[in-house]
Amino acid sequence: MNLPNLNMKIIKLTIAIVLLFNVSCAYDSPYKSLEIYNNSDDAIYVFFSNKDSITISPKLELFVKDTTGLYFTSYDSIYSPEYRVNARSFSYLREKSVSTSKWIPFTDKDFVNLFFITENTMKIYSWEEIVEKQLYVKKVRYSYKQLEKLKFRIMYKP
Repeated sequence: MNLPNLNMKIIKLTIAIVLLFNVSCAYDSPYKSLEIYNNSDDAIYVFFSNKDSITISPKLELFVKDTTGLYFTSYDSIYSPEYRVNARSFSYLREKSVSTSKWIPFTDKDFVNLFFITENTMKIYSWEEIVEKQLYVKKVRYSYKQLEKLKFRIMYKP
């Protein structure tokens, strides 16, 4: 067997395998997360639900930045939770359906409500008070089709 032909076949086979692997892994559904852009001067918290009001569960917790390294609770960190969006910044709500890879909590026929809560409200009130008094500054409702048109990007403007 001719050595240059064998080397060429190995190179072509390697390229084909690499391309096949990259193509099969490269496609990732674009709607595995919802992008929330905060166009305000204050951090906001985003609660989402297909209910018409904020519910007790899941509970959003106030982000407390641990600069001392002394706290070891789940919410004391240098990284804020994804439902908190810093001022003039953005975050991703990454919750998705395992079976469909669509952003949940709904199907194509459903809707989602996004409730925006200021960080100041989270500091002053308990989660139970926020739920009881529905202390959000803005509520928006989107269908799945509307979110698709927006490419799953939401802009919060106070």
